[in-house]
Amino acid sequence: MYFPWLRNKVFVTVGVLLIGLENLLNFLKRLNLTEYEAKAYLALLRLGSADAKTLAETSRVPRTRIYDVIHGLERRNLVQRKFGDRPVLYMPTPPEVSLEVHMRKLLGELNGGFRAIQKVYYATGAKEAFDTWVVRGEGTYLTAVKLAREASSLLILRCASLPLEVFQQMVEALRKAKRRDVRILTALDSSLKESIGSQDFEDFLKEFNPKIEDFFLPLNIIFSDFKDLLIFYAPTPGQIESPEPVGLYVKTGGLESLLRERFEKAFGRVTP
Repeated sequence: MYFPWLRNKVFVTVGVLLIGLENLLNFLKRLNLTEYEAKAYLALLRLGSADAKTLAETSRVPRTRIYDVIHGLERRNLVQRKFGDRPVLYMPTPPEVSLEVHMRKLLGELNGGFRAIQKVYYATGAKEAFDTWVVRGEGTYLTAVKLAREASSLLILRCASLPLEVFQQMVEALRKAKRRDVRILTALDSSLKESIGSQDFEDFLKEFNPKIEDFFLPLNIIFSDFKDLLIFYAPTPGQIESPEPVGLYVKTGGLESLLRERFEKAFGRVTP
């Protein structure tokens, strides 16, 4: 139901509730807002407009600090004054005008830091010290999808258990790899249907014609271009205690040529 007299306040409030206030506070802090600035900004988003007293009460920012907080938000172009009213009313600036600038700056800093770490890593020869890494948590899923997205000649996927969202990302990566003429071999555990749903399972069967097996160990395997191998465990939603995903990431290094040779003898040539 839409209430014209509430305008956008209903939708803003519902949005805040759905996303989670704590998550939004953390997001704003990552953009270098202080705790008080983040609270005041979120309160103003919910209110639409407010004077300093109302904003302090709603956000629970001390009244002795509220003007400093508002001035800080104004300097960041997150808040603007509505002139002509007494007391002065403050309104949030549209996010695409204000927050996007801060996000671009943060992303630039992250990218710069990432490139700097890469230079140090490769300059010290660290890449030669290890060819096997343990990966944990969400990074396991990111690595798996990344390998699928970047494959150029061969992609082997053995899927035992994946969260639906990750499985769908993997399917999209496989589709793009297929359009790049990457050779794709897939196998699914028959129990996967329970965790991703019968529709997604059946659609995968029609599109990629995988082998259906009952895996002895519930491990996922991704092998990409004879160079990168990821073996990992992913907890299923039905588990009472769900540990985080964990896996082993292997760079084949000098074995790449041998692996390619053995594979091509068994399954035919793979386009480089």
